[in-house]
Amino acid sequence: MECMPIHLSQLVPEDLTGIPVPDMENDLVKFLKMELLPRSGKGVLFLDEITQADHTVIRPIFQLLTDRKIGSYTLPPDWRIIAATNPDGTNYQTTKPTPALRRRLIWVEVKFELINWLQWAKAAGIHPSVIEYIERNKDDALNEEALSNDKVFANPASWETVSDILNVMSAQDSIDEMLPLISGT
Repeated sequence: MECMPIHLSQLVPEDLTGIPVPDMENDLVKFLKMELLPRSGKGVLFLDEITQADHTVIRPIFQLLTDRKIGSYTLPPDWRIIAATNPDGTNYQTTKPTPALRRRLIWVEVKFELINWLQWAKAAGIHPSVIEYIERNKDDALNEEALSNDKVFANPASWETVSDILNVMSAQDSIDEMLPLISGT
């Protein structure tokens, strides 16, 4: 199935509802449809960062979650909706989910499990040096202490970025030149 990620924290309402265009002959307003939402096929519409979205973006999302439509747009029947958010509080600067949002979703908390990440990393082609480092330094896989102190923190996504950096290094690149990029990640 296709997965269509939409980062809600980066949107304005018109990205979802379309741009209003007056229809003077019929004395009404129509909306130009946006290409952001799926029109056919089947897949998963992944609404990311739902608690970091502006409240004006959440309004059309409510309609999508409740009625599978926004204005004249209707989500195709073979599409499913999944939403994700960072944990409430801590240092993620999220907006607390409203009761209306909470009742429209089934909430599942996902916890980081090192063994699962290592299995995924090996299958996904994460650079062998990253895998070896994490296997030897398990506490560095997710540094929650640095997160809680507002510092750059090691996390599964950042290790994937380190892998990407290592994968594009050439024989002419020195590790000393790459170290600032890696440590800053």
